[in-house]
Amino acid sequence: MRSTGYGRQDYFNDSAFSWVSSKDGYLGNGSVLIYSGLSEGNHIITLSVNDTEGHVTNESVLIAVMPSDSKEDGSSAISNGVVIV
Repeated sequence: MRSTGYGRQDYFNDSAFSWVSSKDGYLGNGSVLIYSGLSEGNHIITLSVNDTEGHVTNESVLIAVMPSDSKEDGSSAISNGVVIV
């Protein structure tokens, strides 16, 4: 997953971005998240971005992690077993 943050007066370094799964907890920091260990099931992935004045913005997406042998016919299926709902 990828995010871009910008503000009128702020530059956002990787520590300003925090990724959390509702099921697996803290996933990492940075504007790009590469994570291969999500457990099977539904997750709400939340990205929080903090600016230098202490303001926080959150955005979330619901994903479903399927067993590796599952087959999905929909166009939203991704080959690594993650389906964005």
